Amino acid sequence: MKPVDHGAPGDAGLAPVQPGQRLASLDLLRGFALLGIFLVNIPLFSFPVELGLTPGDTLESTADRISVLLVAILAEGKFISLFSLLFGAGVTIQWMRARARNTPFAGMYVRRLLVLLCFGLIHAIGFWYGDILVLYACLGFVLLPLLKLSPRNLLITAGVLLTVCIVLMSLLAFFQALGKQFPLIAPTMEEGGELLTGLQAIETYPWASEQLLAAESNAYAEGPLADALAFRVMTWGFFIVMVFFSYAWHVMTMFLVGTAMIKVGFFDPSRILLQKKAAIMGLSIGLPLEILDGFLFAMRGFTHGWTSIASAFLSEIGTVSIAIGFAGLGSWLVSSGGLTRVVGWICSV
Repeated sequence: MKPVDHGAPGDAGLAPVQPGQRLASLDLLRGFALLGIFLVNIPLFSFPVELGLTPGDTLESTADRISVLLVAILAEGKFISLFSLLFGAGVTIQWMRARARNTPFAGMYVRRLLVLLCFGLIHAIGFWYGDILVLYACLGFVLLPLLKLSPRNLLITAGVLLTVCIVLMSLLAFFQALGKQFPLIAPTMEEGGELLTGLQAIETYPWASEQLLAAESNAYAEGPLADALAFRVMTWGFFIVMVFFSYAWHVMTMFLVGTAMIKVGFFDPSRILLQKKAAIMGLSIGLPLEILDGFLFAMRGFTHGWTSIASAFLSEIGTVSIAIGFAGLGSWLVSSGGLTRVVGWICSV
């Protein structure tokens, strides 16, 4: 299919898009994704990474466990996948506008990625280990040469990347489950004496041990700043290495899906039937898989290797399907002109 031109040929150079040129569906989906990401990240804001990634392990109330399960089924991974899809879509629109104006794109794009990388490093080290900007900036360089691919080849490449991601995530889940069955042994706080702090705690206590988690929590709550920064660098270093060998493949998959969507004009109001099909098929496939994934967790937990592998497979396919379903649903809503007040409010997020 011939690529859809989102540029305005009469304009010179690359400049901010005027309100009349914006795709309202992208604004709606971007606001929706940001609100969902905030919801999912609340436990990660509140706890060290080991506890934040498994908040259900620290909850005793049935209501709390149900809420965590619902967030896992309906939101966890879905909104960041949607946001990644939109990143790919946004880059592709900029690239297509530059081509329509015969304006160089690569230099401007690389400069933007470097600025994004700087912001990400400041955010990750100075504020929060769960930063995604560094990953987006690094993968943005990989996306650049792939922008020329046809929609068909983009989706084939995305399928290959998703397969690799499923394998890597399955291995990661298996070893995490194995680690829970054979946890690292650290001296109890009574036997070890006073709790160590800062670099001493990092060098002495095993990863994810009770003592290290307590020292990290104390550093963030009481300081000093040097201890908090030491833990943040440690946590972010672990986080970014784990992500590049696992979840980065998922993010790149969604970049390519977003690129393909723009090239076939998915978000244009004229493609309302395609949007409707994507919404129905994506949610019909994704929701049952995520519910089954939640059922496995409720029945056995993720302390068994086979359960972890099955969960990784179900979660990856379900997450991608739901993200595409959300993209279709939001675009369908905008194209049909429904809920204009709600749409306008979310677009302004």
